[in-house]
Amino acid sequence: MIIQLIADASSTGIDAYTVGQIITSILGVSAVGGGAVVVSKARQMSVKIAQEYATRDDLRRVDQEIAGIKTVQRDADAKAHARIDDMSRTLNSLDGKMDVLLKALNLTITK
Repeated sequence: MIIQLIADASSTGIDAYTVGQIITSILGVSAVGGGAVVVSKARQMSVKIAQEYATRDDLRRVDQEIAGIKTVQRDADAKAHARIDDMSRTLNSLDGKMDVLLKALNLTITK
């Protein structure tokens, strides 16, 4: 069980000092007994560690940055769609002109 905890901790990037604290707290709790207590203690420690790395202000700042990126992407998409619409209008206009020219050519060829 401790080996699994060490493996989980190292895969999430927790430093060695914190892993040592987790192990000593688990050993202390397991001496008292109760597997559920060990699991809950480990969960409490991981929540405390996660809070140290990301505060609410950090999360709010990241959310604002993401919103800014989404706004820029939305504007770029709108501009691209406007250019495509412009190109389709021009293409339709040219298509109509080509039809007129072909009809005029057919009239002159058949006469």
